Amino acid sequence: MRIFGPALLVLSLGFLTACPAPPECDGGGLVDAFHATGSRSTVTSPDQRFVYVVNADHDTVTRINRDTGVRQRIEAGASPHRIAVGGDKVFVTLRGQRGLAMYRETGRTLELLQTVDTGAEPAGIVVNEAGSLLYVVSAQSGIVEERRVTNLQVTRSWSVSNEPRWLALHPTGNTLFVATAMGGQVKAINLTGDNEVIANLGMPQIRGFDGEDRSVRITGDIAIDVDGERLLIPTFYVDNTRDVPTNPHSGDIQCEEEEGCGDVDTGDDYGSTINPRFVPALVSVPLSAQGRPEPSSATVVELSGMAMMSTDQFAGFPAIVRGFPSGVTPSPDGHLAFVSMESANSVLAVPMGRFPSNRCVFGTPKTRQDDQGRRALEIDEILDIEGNPQFLTVPVGSGPQSITFNDVGEAMVHTRLDHGLSSIDVEAVQQNIGRQRRMSSATLVPQTIRLAESVLSDEHDRGRRLFFSSVHAAVSAQGSGVSCSACHFEGRNDGLTWAFDDGRGRSTPSLAGDVSRTEPISWFDNVPTVAAEILSTSQNRMGGTEIDQDTVDAIAAFVNSTPEVDTENRGIETDLIAEGRELFHSDRTACSTCHSNEEHPEIYTDNQVHRVFGNDVRTRSLNGIAATAPYFHDGSAATLYDVLDRAKDCSMGCTGDLNAHERDAMVAFLKSL
Repeated sequence: MRIFGPALLVLSLGFLTACPAPPECDGGGLVDAFHATGSRSTVTSPDQRFVYVVNADHDTVTRINRDTGVRQRIEAGASPHRIAVGGDKVFVTLRGQRGLAMYRETGRTLELLQTVDTGAEPAGIVVNEAGSLLYVVSAQSGIVEERRVTNLQVTRSWSVSNEPRWLALHPTGNTLFVATAMGGQVKAINLTGDNEVIANLGMPQIRGFDGEDRSVRITGDIAIDVDGERLLIPTFYVDNTRDVPTNPHSGDIQCEEEEGCGDVDTGDDYGSTINPRFVPALVSVPLSAQGRPEPSSATVVELSGMAMMSTDQFAGFPAIVRGFPSGVTPSPDGHLAFVSMESANSVLAVPMGRFPSNRCVFGTPKTRQDDQGRRALEIDEILDIEGNPQFLTVPVGSGPQSITFNDVGEAMVHTRLDHGLSSIDVEAVQQNIGRQRRMSSATLVPQTIRLAESVLSDEHDRGRRLFFSSVHAAVSAQGSGVSCSACHFEGRNDGLTWAFDDGRGRSTPSLAGDVSRTEPISWFDNVPTVAAEILSTSQNRMGGTEIDQDTVDAIAAFVNSTPEVDTENRGIETDLIAEGRELFHSDRTACSTCHSNEEHPEIYTDNQVHRVFGNDVRTRSLNGIAATAPYFHDGSAATLYDVLDRAKDCSMGCTGDLNAHERDAMVAFLKSL
């Protein structure tokens, strides 16, 4: 495990001082150590009698009675996403219907009390320990709301950009942290008094072997430890600035060995294990007793190492566990942080002692900073001096999402792709950290129950598991940590632009909706089908080997079945949107000359190649464009207003004579697509 943090040299420089004032030094932790400080897809009731799990595919919540073992499936609404409890109330965000549902635990079932409207794609939710206030974030609307638990009325709200998704609330209730899916940002909202300033923490940086900074992405549910001393953030550090080879290998399933077939690791492609482009990490930000963050003292731990896996591909062999971290949950005793590694089908247990707390030690923490005010951190080793992994890897089911704990020492892992709940013996984990041993040891094999059967076809179900997998040899190199979802977050995009050795950048395109409608695909190349792109990328860029056509077709079937993004203006009709639509289709702007399609009018592209700004580029679909920034192949337009600015010279449409109101109308219309 690689650990990056403040140098211990500061101790010898006089920063070891007496404890600050008691409000900053003492307290600040949870009263109920089982209370969730961050958003989760599974949670335990305060009396420990019940476990609740959301089933997004089934539009239900599973209620498990721990005394009797009886499981109930409660109707929840469209695409339940995250769940929280406060007293006898249970709250569920309904991502598919812009809703928030409130239930009451009766002892016999969950009784629906009310459902209220939220913004577009409600995601994270957290309840304060007193059970009086809850906070919910709507990702596509960019709104964080504070609501009363009694009646769900909004008391305050904040606007947060870059697709806010994940929430964590300090045990004192003084500070709410909001993490964004785009741009790798964490906002700290001061909830006390009138000082409701949103501060951007600024994520610490690491550098690759070439010395260049990596792009920072936050990838899952954040949380605060039971003592209120650390904010934990699952993170991807991505090297998208080093040139990607334009044509690295052949893309033929039947290619001969000398043609490559993805088996040559040049160190530059997505699936490289020589110089990995994707570094999963857990960031820890120290917090004061009042919830004030100290981002300059952040610690970064790389979430990759060696473990004996019990999966079919690697049975009996040591495997590098690296993948997409989808959430972190601190244990109630404060000793461990359990990280869900969605694409690696594993849970990593990381000792909390790896994350120093500055409370009552440094007073005002001080560290060296670079000229951008961020920690400049270097790559280190992942194993201890004896070659043992410094955390424990426990294989679980497919797509681990969230973890909750019970009072008999179990960590219960929700594996969303196979609708399971796996129970891990926490004591056995603590006893085995740092040891080289097979994960099939009887004390470490999770006990799993199946909450529901798949509602997908066998082909779609298999394709989805492969899309989100970084451990299946057919799609990616073992140890690379890359999966289709590594770039296409939730089957969408990552907001990054990748440098290629032909000098033309390529922004990650969103895969939301039926991508086959825009075949042939890609920015420049004439890739005929979605299946052909999957074959080429998995074998020639991600390091996959020996993929067969059925596997390719299964992944393509999943990609073409993903839902559209529920953008903020989707389905809404206003005078401003209507005016923007008229302008868009007018000869005056000529936007619809390229952005129209007779067979699929909803995708807004002729799917042809046009000369734009000196490059021959295929016209992109405008469907869901509000959620796909940055724009153009090279990511050169950060906003839709910037897109309109680029067309002022009439080289791509003609927007030079639009006034401010007309520009607003055009943007409102584009956001409705």
